Amino acid sequence: MGRIEDFLNLYTKQNTKSVYRAGIYEFFDFVYGKVRKGRRVTREERKKYEDLADQYFNEDRNFFDDVIRFGVYLNEKPPYTAKSYLQAVKEFFVENGIEFSQKELKRIRFKLPKGNSQTEEKTLDHATLRTILKHSDLKMRALILVLASSGMRVGELLQVRLDDLELDKDPPRINIRREYTKTGERRVTFITKEAKEALLEWLKVREDYLRASINKNKGLRGVVNAGEKSLEDQRVFPFDLRTVELAWQNTLKLSLIHISEPTRLGMISYAVFCLK
Repeated sequence: MGRIEDFLNLYTKQNTKSVYRAGIYEFFDFVYGKVRKGRRVTREERKKYEDLADQYFNEDRNFFDDVIRFGVYLNEKPPYTAKSYLQAVKEFFVENGIEFSQKELKRIRFKLPKGNSQTEEKTLDHATLRTILKHSDLKMRALILVLASSGMRVGELLQVRLDDLELDKDPPRINIRREYTKTGERRVTFITKEAKEALLEWLKVREDYLRASINKNKGLRGVVNAGEKSLEDQRVFPFDLRTVELAWQNTLKLSLIHISEPTRLGMISYAVFCLK
């Protein structure tokens, strides 16, 4: 364990941990130069990030200046990703005894890329969504349609288990457990017939996907989370937020669709009105 992992263990949501870890690693890559050599971070690289965290807080640095420059650097990222990464770094600093004033935080936020969900949602109309669906594989088609017709958050859907589904009901429904939600309140949501059909098609190949993922990771040595996937995984969509975001961006590229903030999968829920 180290500063980074101790900080991440303060959070219970796996998605939050993944995004915050990525943001903190990105910050230290920015300050000291890139550590990771591939998409996945090895155990040795994770140890290096922990060493850099110790080094960083023991140096005589201008923390505010570092974060300001990091905010400028994040202009190359989609707005939602940039905001999430900066939030991770800010909270990490607080945990290590460094807090910025409201005036300083305002200056830092000013450096972030501009963009908001309202602008993006207006671009995702019925025709655009249909084009995206034509270029989606089975898992993304099912995920997009379930999000669109249920209004669920991506983080919620990625936690839904097989026994939370009631596809034999009319209309089909999904039970959202209290531990999936930000509010801690249990609720039931409904999906369209089209979403149900896409979901059933995905479920036919879901186990094959898991088995292929497990076999793919068997040859990886020293990779964090390698082998984590298991046939015992009961989640309907057994992958993390980063995997989904990458798949979403790839789908947009294939469909030649340009959306200003491609990682904001939550905007898909806006299209529920177009799909009815």
